[in-house]
Amino acid sequence: MSEQKFLWTDLETSGLDPDNHRILEIAVVATDNKLNILGEYKAIVSCDDFSDMNDFVLDMHTKNGLIEECKQSKLSLAQIEQHLICFIEELKLGEKPIIAGNSVHFDKTFIRKQMSALDALLHYRILDVSTLKEMLRNFYDLKIPKDHGNHRASQDVHASMNEFIRYKSILKIDMLGY
Repeated sequence: MSEQKFLWTDLETSGLDPDNHRILEIAVVATDNKLNILGEYKAIVSCDDFSDMNDFVLDMHTKNGLIEECKQSKLSLAQIEQHLICFIEELKLGEKPIIAGNSVHFDKTFIRKQMSALDALLHYRILDVSTLKEMLRNFYDLKIPKDHGNHRASQDVHASMNEFIRYKSILKIDMLGY
């Protein structure tokens, strides 16, 4: 049996509803189950119409520079999806990689709706770091600092991986005594 691979993923979107909002930015980091990085990909979707954003999201993505980068990008979402499919195939990730990240069910929902060919390559399971965070916070009374991410996909995906590494060290399991 081959070692499971993970596709750490973060999206930035124009809102919270995959039926009415769009993916604007995506970053992925492929790893093995020891968290060795096998490859990284990031891209910004070309866009010049931001009318689907509410004021909060428009302000956030203006301040973090994403709006301007979307205006400068030449890549369509369909092109980015094809790049990601090639990225997964070139890395020879074996069986379907498990999508991983913080609140990654949100990202998976957008991918399922707007990048169905990519979704077909992904495992049905997810590794959601926010589940570990809530477990440690609520059942073990661990004080977890507030997330101060800037809502940019590349930084956020790496922050999710680092957060997972911290939680993994807290939850060390003695495999012989499991």
